[in-house]
Amino acid sequence: MRGAFALIWWGDRARPARIVLAAVFAPIGLIILAVVHEPIVALVVMPFLSFSFSSQLGLIQTMMQESTPGQFRGRVMSLHGITFNGTMPLAALAFSALAVVTDLPFVMVTCALLYTVAALAVLRFSGGGITQVVADCRTEYERVALEPVPARPS
Repeated sequence: MRGAFALIWWGDRARPARIVLAAVFAPIGLIILAVVHEPIVALVVMPFLSFSFSSQLGLIQTMMQESTPGQFRGRVMSLHGITFNGTMPLAALAFSALAVVTDLPFVMVTCALLYTVAALAVLRFSGGGITQVVADCRTEYERVALEPVPARPS
């Protein structure tokens, strides 16, 4: 929640750096939670973990909404929500089964490592890299913002 609120106060210039930092800090926090056995350490780490995930997801959703024309925004965000929320139960089922066979810390560290590799690969190679994606998103936002919204048929 704090990460999402921070999006309001942050400017647009450092978006790529914030997304990369969140992609690095989130798995570090998850690994720390997997290996510690002290509740006080977990209480200190949880806000950083929460901040990393919520700010990264919030930035990505903001960029999607900014670069989508108004008449398609609802459809695009619905598809995003379906794919994002639709895959979580399947992943939870698979990783729960893995946790039964191994143990929960192993699964948490494995997920953190997979997340790191996938996030950094996407941020580096997808669409020319995150810096290019953010620049393209800004250009598209400026184009979409100037476009008149078509009137709905009566």
